[in-house]
Amino acid sequence: MDELELLRQRLVSVQKEQTSQKLSERNCIEIISKMIELKMIDMINTSGGKEFVTPKQLENEIRDEILASGGRVVVSDLQPLLKVDLTYIQEKVNYIVSRDRSMQLYYGEILTRYYLDSVVEEIHETLQEVGRLDINDLSQRFNLNVEILSDAINLRLGKLIQGVFDSDILYTQAHVNRHKSKVCGLFTSVTKPTNISSLCKQYQMNERLFHSQLAELIQSKRINGQIQGKASQAEFIPTIFSQSRSKWIDSFFTQNSYIQYSTLTQLQIPDPTSYLKNTYKNGVALSSCFVSGYIIENVDSFITEIIANSGWMDVSTLVPSSLGNKDVAMVIDSCPAMKDKNNRQAIVLNDFFIVSQSFVDRCFVLLEKMIQTKVEKQAIIQESIATSSGTTATSQSQSKLSDSTDSTSSKSSGKQSGGGGGKKSKQQQIEDERPTKQKGGKKGGSKKGGKRTNDDSDDEDDFTSSKQQQQSKKKTSQTPKVDHLSDIIQILTKSFENMEEELIQALAQYLRPKVNQIWETLVKEAKEKLETETIKSRKGQQQELANAFNTLYQNALLFKKGLEDLDPASTVLHKHLLKTVCTNLANLVVEINGSYHMVENCNCDTPAQRSAVISQLPTAIAKNLEKLIKCLTKDTVNDFMDTLESVCEQSQIHLKSLDKKSEKNLLESHQKELYEQLQNDQDIGNQFQAIVLLLYIKYKKHLVHISPRSIGTLVQTLSQQELIPDQQLLKTLTEAQQDVVNFIINKSEKKEDEESLTKKLDILKNALHVPTSTTTTSS
Repeated sequence: MDELELLRQRLVSVQKEQTSQKLSERNCIEIISKMIELKMIDMINTSGGKEFVTPKQLENEIRDEILASGGRVVVSDLQPLLKVDLTYIQEKVNYIVSRDRSMQLYYGEILTRYYLDSVVEEIHETLQEVGRLDINDLSQRFNLNVEILSDAINLRLGKLIQGVFDSDILYTQAHVNRHKSKVCGLFTSVTKPTNISSLCKQYQMNERLFHSQLAELIQSKRINGQIQGKASQAEFIPTIFSQSRSKWIDSFFTQNSYIQYSTLTQLQIPDPTSYLKNTYKNGVALSSCFVSGYIIENVDSFITEIIANSGWMDVSTLVPSSLGNKDVAMVIDSCPAMKDKNNRQAIVLNDFFIVSQSFVDRCFVLLEKMIQTKVEKQAIIQESIATSSGTTATSQSQSKLSDSTDSTSSKSSGKQSGGGGGKKSKQQQIEDERPTKQKGGKKGGSKKGGKRTNDDSDDEDDFTSSKQQQQSKKKTSQTPKVDHLSDIIQILTKSFENMEEELIQALAQYLRPKVNQIWETLVKEAKEKLETETIKSRKGQQQELANAFNTLYQNALLFKKGLEDLDPASTVLHKHLLKTVCTNLANLVVEINGSYHMVENCNCDTPAQRSAVISQLPTAIAKNLEKLIKCLTKDTVNDFMDTLESVCEQSQIHLKSLDKKSEKNLLESHQKELYEQLQNDQDIGNQFQAIVLLLYIKYKKHLVHISPRSIGTLVQTLSQQELIPDQQLLKTLTEAQQDVVNFIINKSEKKEDEESLTKKLDILKNALHVPTSTTTTSS
């Protein structure tokens, strides 16, 4: 104390002393600010700028303000009171709250424990008065967050406040007990299922307490019953009602062996399936009802019986009438005899008909016989049509050959034989229009293509066959499908008169795909067989056409060579050859192309028919064929033969040139035929023509295709060139020519003239070593 007093006196004396220099207020502020900056002192400047406060003093002033505000103050409200920047205040508030657990900072407000205690005490007083308080109302009343208020109440429950806090409702214990008594009395009087929510609303119960108290009363056995459902659909089922309901369900199920789910739903059972499964372990749950195991056993025994006896049955007569088709189907699936789906011995039709597999097989065998009979009948008809068409085509080809033979001048062309011609492949129409290269051949080939080998011929035939098969398959795929449902129904009705009509319809629908499939299979096999035969026949026809063409082409070359040797400038002989042999050649080329391109009618007997065939061919081939036809009207054969080679090259018809061996064989063949004609034909004109041709072949080694009117040209050639060394024979030939002409023109009936002419012909025959025979005239 003495030292303190001494210091005080010294301070007073210093203050009384007169100083030579004084610091202004501004200087003092600057000095203090500099010291604060240099951290020599720790002070906080006020908002006025003339006062400074220490941090400790600021903390004390904040605590004083909290206390003065009753334990609750907003941080932002402290600034005007303390006149310090808000940053320093917030910093110091955070420091205070972190050190003092009785305070908390919540959304910019400082709340103390004693403030919350006073709030809870006030709530307690109000609760005792009203018995029930809502936390939301209290939050608005005290302007506090619900979370803060709830935490405060829970911490002080049973201490500063007496009651029950259920979520956001606060009750007194007396209020809870009173509400529980109401719930107990209400549900004790209920005797039937009742909706809990409707009772709560009707009697204005507290819904929060209502459900929890009801569950508590049921659990403690104070109320006998149970709750079914959830939320607003929850119902209270009294025990007495459940017992009477269970007795009725058991009685009905025992008597009828089934019960519908809709019945249990009307009895207010929310999950009938689970209820029945738990109650009756040996039953089976169906889609709309529940049946006992006895029904399943009964149906299974009947199924086993019909399997053994190869019969059928209607399951609907063995089950309750209220079961639908789906239920009946489920009953069938539940039978042990039908559970093995991979090895079933019976099938189900229309959900309630069961037919043994052996009976189905028997029906199928019966229907299969019917299908085979129909297919055989149809195959016979198609085969007869194909045979008739093939016979027609063959007869037309043979007719063409005979016409060609007759047109070669009084049967001088002989029978046709030799190699065949090929055709080019057709993939697209544009490829048909392109000229194709011919394959090289053996020696003796034509100018523009070699002779086709046997391998080439086989390849051509194979390709033609494959093309025809593809076209026939296309036609087959376009054939409309045949349905035999009506035939199946008719046969089943006739075979099984006691079978139900509905079962007949169902069984027919079941067998329908199999029957249609076997029909398609058999028809396909029959068509393939017929197509194979047709293709084989067509190949034979094409081969015949090719052989005829080659033989006729060889004859044409032979006649052309003979014509060039006789009189190359003779227009009459050229036109006759064009009109006969060349015309037949052109017709055969058109027919060969028409046959290859699958033209239905390839007959070219008349120009109109030939034009019709050409119009159906590809454009490039048709143009060349028309050009070939035009060459028939020209004066020489050369243009026709050149054009024919071009057409054959495009059509891949390989031409065989006339070599010495072929020429010799042809001449020998014609000689043989002419000899036969002399022996068999009794017509004087024909005999004389054959004699002249034989003499020409013998001495000139050529054969000319000549008309009967031009036979004198050959006689004149034989006379002028002195080819016949026997002058008497030559004289006889000349006289015989004149006599034949006179005989034909005058048609003399004098027997002397005929005998004289016959003797001359016999002399000529003897020169040719032909046996003489009696000759008669023809009209």
